[in-house]
Amino acid sequence: MNVRGGAYIVFVDSDDWLESDYLEVLYSKIVEYDTDFVIGSYKKFSMSDNCYYMHVWDQDYYEKIWTSQELLTQLPNLENYDGSYTVSWGKLFKRFLFDEVLFNEQRRFGEDFECSFKLYLTMTSCLYIHRALYNYRVHSESMVGKVKTERQLMDDVEIRLGRIPFLIGRGIDSTPYIAEIKRLIQWRLDTKSDVEEGESNALCMYREILRNL
Repeated sequence: MNVRGGAYIVFVDSDDWLESDYLEVLYSKIVEYDTDFVIGSYKKFSMSDNCYYMHVWDQDYYEKIWTSQELLTQLPNLENYDGSYTVSWGKLFKRFLFDEVLFNEQRRFGEDFECSFKLYLTMTSCLYIHRALYNYRVHSESMVGKVKTERQLMDDVEIRLGRIPFLIGRGIDSTPYIAEIKRLIQWRLDTKSDVEEGESNALCMYREILRNL
């Protein structure tokens, strides 16, 4: 992020690819609405079965402008719907946003998740377009569904808990955020589906957090 030029920034993971009109659509919308950035949706391509998995259809297209306050109020619901609001890819940003907002390079997990929240705090407005313009490739090394290390588990919960003071400072109800943290912790404790086998300091900390939230 230290080397950048131009008026806009876009992120693309090396495994993924874009629809042919990806930049054209996002650029035309950011100019039309003069928002700080534009969010597009995505579809998944599974390497294990060579199939696309879609949750967004062209006939359901719509556009939604969010102010910072509106988006932060609805964010837990939006994040549960899909990953469009949790990642840096699938978006076109005005470059000035990254004069102050940076990725935390010390994180081993959730850098996009953490940075996205910072951008939502900083922005004046953004536009969501309900169209799958980005193709996300799912394979054995994808973070989705992959077993998390202890450090990654701690990063995840630290990022989520770190949101709460900012929400309180903005007068936004943090109850849905806390409920989502508790749900995620309980799910990991119950299923251990993305957790390394055996007891760990992270799981002990999860139990302590759950008792005190």
